[in-house]
Amino acid sequence: MTALQPLKIFADRRFVHAQTPHVEMLYPFWGKNPEDPRHPKSGQFDVYQDHGVPGLTFAPLADADVVVVPVAWQYALRDRHQRQLIVDCVEQATASNKPALMFYVSDFDQPIPLQNTIVYRTSLLASKRRPYEFSLPGWSEDFVTHYCAGQLPLRHKPQKPTVSFCGLSKPLDASPMQRVKEFLIQEERLTGIKLGNLGSVIRARALRSLVRSPLIETSMIIRSG
Repeated sequence: MTALQPLKIFADRRFVHAQTPHVEMLYPFWGKNPEDPRHPKSGQFDVYQDHGVPGLTFAPLADADVVVVPVAWQYALRDRHQRQLIVDCVEQATASNKPALMFYVSDFDQPIPLQNTIVYRTSLLASKRRPYEFSLPGWSEDFVTHYCAGQLPLRHKPQKPTVSFCGLSKPLDASPMQRVKEFLIQEERLTGIKLGNLGSVIRARALRSLVRSPLIETSMIIRSG
């Protein structure tokens, strides 16, 4: 069996504007962005930064398999200078006959208006997914290391399982008017009017189904923001 060749990546710091953080994929090569040690997710990429992955190496542009856009797309939406730098980075990749690899960490599912890009994003809809888009997990800290001193606590398994949720959602006790609005959001393709985020509607319906189910216990903290 032939061993897999490492993926050779290239990235250029010239395309990072001011104090904009670079993407986590570059941590083994460029180091971490500054972190607040009090933040729960502080240190979540320390192991990756220190050891990297065997199948990933940094290479000059001419030898690279892919050009990594060094800044995630959400920063392009906040800073027009950073947006232009990302456009320039993708153009450099295209001129070098290399694909550009981009990350987008956001709840929005709007398309990225750039050609020659492979996009890993935390929010997309299967019905609207484009061939160059792929799902990206919302990375978290290592819960066992951070909160359990490195030891996984085992709990007694009850007869009825519990499903917990804490986060943003539409109200679970929605009024009739709210139900109508949710229906219109779901049928945006028919009305042509965008009234809200479809993902939040799907989440609320899933949570309501869980709460109504006699087969499970639920522990829900619903937030409005």
